[in-house]
Amino acid sequence: MKSLQAPLFDINKYPEGAAYLDIFNEIVFKMAHFYFAVFQAIFSKDNEGMRPMIYSFIQTRDPLHRSRKLVNLYEEMHGIIDKKLYYVQKTAEEFKERSKTSLLEHAYQRVLEDNKKSEKTKFQEKLDEVTNMPESTRKVLQEEINGLDNKNDMESARKITFLNHVFRLPWDKREDPYWDVQFSNQVLEKSHYGMVETKERILEFIAKNKRINSQKGMVLLLTGPPGVGKTSIAKSIGECLKRPTTVISMGGQNDPIHIKGSKRTYVDSQPGIFIKELQRLETKNPVIVIDEIDKVGTNSMKGDVSSTLLELLNPEQSNQFRDSYLDLEFDFSETIFICTSNSVANMLGPLIDRIEVIHVPAYLPIEKLNIAKQYLVPMLEEEYAF
Repeated sequence: MKSLQAPLFDINKYPEGAAYLDIFNEIVFKMAHFYFAVFQAIFSKDNEGMRPMIYSFIQTRDPLHRSRKLVNLYEEMHGIIDKKLYYVQKTAEEFKERSKTSLLEHAYQRVLEDNKKSEKTKFQEKLDEVTNMPESTRKVLQEEINGLDNKNDMESARKITFLNHVFRLPWDKREDPYWDVQFSNQVLEKSHYGMVETKERILEFIAKNKRINSQKGMVLLLTGPPGVGKTSIAKSIGECLKRPTTVISMGGQNDPIHIKGSKRTYVDSQPGIFIKELQRLETKNPVIVIDEIDKVGTNSMKGDVSSTLLELLNPEQSNQFRDSYLDLEFDFSETIFICTSNSVANMLGPLIDRIEVIHVPAYLPIEKLNIAKQYLVPMLEEEYAF
């Protein structure tokens, strides 16, 4: 197309008085020659293909008809060129859009791969930092980390969620033991009135653990009538030991999944409440208050909550507690469990045998009066600015 040149007309070569028809014919023939050259170049026609068109044009004798036919041919070619340019431009835009989409998809895949690599590196570093972990558990986690190279994005996302839960656990984090009888006595006297026998039993346990400098946990049961302060004194024990404390209510709970979590194969699966609390408290040896343990429900379709708790509270098994979501052994033997109940009649016999029971008696009327004077009235005066 670049080699084609528009026709030139030299009007001066015609003498004055030359017939306009001759000039008109020359213009028409030169324009026709240019048209056929352009048509042949655009549509890649050979000479044989062009011959019928040229012959048809020459057969038109009348100069006016011939010029009109040429104009029609130019208009037709102009329309064809416009359409061709439109489709060329459209194809180019579609190709550009596809290329852009392909580029974005490729970039997205690169980002995912980089994220997988960074996540893999992050989890590998966390695994290497953990020292207090069974080799069987370490081997399982190493396989999970290596599996992050999987091209399945959904499977990788599940693995990342699982590993996040695992490494949020305090594998090596624990509070230093603090067995101070005098400090504990001050805390108990300040927070609770009376309860002489109950406080003595609590101080006995603290003194015994101080003597042997115990690193292990223990399981206590505070049982007594409603409203005598079992839960509050259980939280005070956590204050005595200077450990993070949490309260888990078991009243009406009839689903073992609440305790042991659900398997990873289920949608929206998650760990059990005890694993979650350790993740939140960020220590391996907190004080966990299990409130109203005698009020757990029973549901034969889902399982027995009391039997599940027995696995956690049994000192012989607590160091190998296996949450259903994590499906890994975790050591709860350093955790101090303090249970509360109104009665032991509805509790499992094997569970009672493994728990140190401390009775919390009801208050006498004179004790209630003293509690009101020494604790409730000053608290209300401070709250309402009397």
